[in-house]
Amino acid sequence: MVTKNILKDKSELEKIRNSKVIIYMTADRHPLSLDIQEDIIEVFHEVLGSIGDQEKIDLFLYSRGGSTIVPLPLVRLIRKYCRKFSVIVPFRAHGAATMICIGADEVYMTRKAELGPVDIQVNLQTPLGQKIFSTNDLFAYLDFAKQEIGWQVSNMESSFTLLEFFHKYSQLSPDLIGQIYRLYMQSSKYIMELAIHRSDGFSLDKEIVNQLAETLVRGFGSHDYKIDADEAKKLGLNILPYDENLEAAVNKLYKNTASFLKLNTLFSSTLNAEEKEPIGIIIGESKKAIKYAAIQSNKINSQQGEQINIKFTPTSWEWSSL
Repeated sequence: MVTKNILKDKSELEKIRNSKVIIYMTADRHPLSLDIQEDIIEVFHEVLGSIGDQEKIDLFLYSRGGSTIVPLPLVRLIRKYCRKFSVIVPFRAHGAATMICIGADEVYMTRKAELGPVDIQVNLQTPLGQKIFSTNDLFAYLDFAKQEIGWQVSNMESSFTLLEFFHKYSQLSPDLIGQIYRLYMQSSKYIMELAIHRSDGFSLDKEIVNQLAETLVRGFGSHDYKIDADEAKKLGLNILPYDENLEAAVNKLYKNTASFLKLNTLFSSTLNAEEKEPIGIIIGESKKAIKYAAIQSNKINSQQGEQINIKFTPTSWEWSSL
């Protein structure tokens, strides 16, 4: 159950912000984690319906990322219920969560808060096992070919040789390379849509929007790059200034909600036990939804001897009233 401390902290934050706060946090505790996925749209529709129209809605957000097609419809949905939409980042808001921040009129980031690049990560099964490819890997390879090898686009023979080598080296077929590129273009478009369609007075100039999209999708050398409040402000996000009382309230709410999700607790499962662990939570005014990981563990015998087999199955979002 959601503890009373979370609801109390949420109420205190609402008083400071003079807003309605929606908590949305996803677990990143190894090996239990939850990405931002399309199933949250219906959950938010229910939560927002229970809140009703508001002057200002704050989304209290913690996530390591997920599907980049979700932020745009999610932000559009939230905006239908408020005149001003803001995001509060207590700690991590990476990837798709960063895109949600881009669509906000204003963002409050604590001193430890961090956003991240939006370069697309594609998980593929190769003969060598599971492998993650980034859109930046594709562009970095071509940049390497131009700058270090001297490859020229105008040379058709060397172009075919380069692409043939790339297919062999990366084990990516032409259709998968095309898919990665389409995802790259799609993310750039979504970022620009999110940045442009803010409330009156908060929209960005087109030049800044284009630079923001280019930087977030291609401008960082690593998917793990961390963007703090100062850098986020330079990129064009409307970052609220540091406030001691607000900082304390945000950190307090995060601490209790993170405790509920056991974000800082090492996973352990009792042998032969069936249990559920929370991996995501969405809290509105009168409703909450929690997603669990159903855990099953049992002993199995193999050539290597007796082993423990653990299986995780995400449940649907489970509803209850506050």
